[in-house]
Amino acid sequence: MRHHVVPRLPTALCDEPAVALPGYDLWLIYVDNVHVIPGVIDLEKFESALSQALSLYPHAAGRLRRCGGHWSIELTNSSVPVEISCEREKPLSLVLQNDYVIQEDLSPLLSCHSDGADTVDKEEPLLWLKLTFFEEQTCIGVSWHHTLGPSTVSGRRRN
Repeated sequence: MRHHVVPRLPTALCDEPAVALPGYDLWLIYVDNVHVIPGVIDLEKFESALSQALSLYPHAAGRLRRCGGHWSIELTNSSVPVEISCEREKPLSLVLQNDYVIQEDLSPLLSCHSDGADTVDKEEPLLWLKLTFFEEQTCIGVSWHHTLGPSTVSGRRRN
């Protein structure tokens, strides 16, 4: 099942049509992370908090554009897809190989998205989320396009 969450309006940049990006050192990739939260989170509260966060950082609900060698994120206030998966009958230990930060394969806990370079001048989201509910835990899969900022920026937004 997939939900779509839009920024709460007005956004912090409501008077700006786009945010310019430097044309150098752009990595057109998604940075994938999975966070395991003890307990089952409330989906309605999560979506409300996400909507509020998107209003403060509307870049994440924007679209990547290139025009005449100039790069920008158009502030479209588009929806962010949140895929929902319930695995209540399966223990998390069958998906995560161990307790290490680096895992061999996190794809079951991440949303399927296009290649990062395939987002230019298209209607592809720059942020994809997947919530996987297990019996006593929730996994939050985050695919954050690097043009939104490095993973340190992503971590600050999640907090």
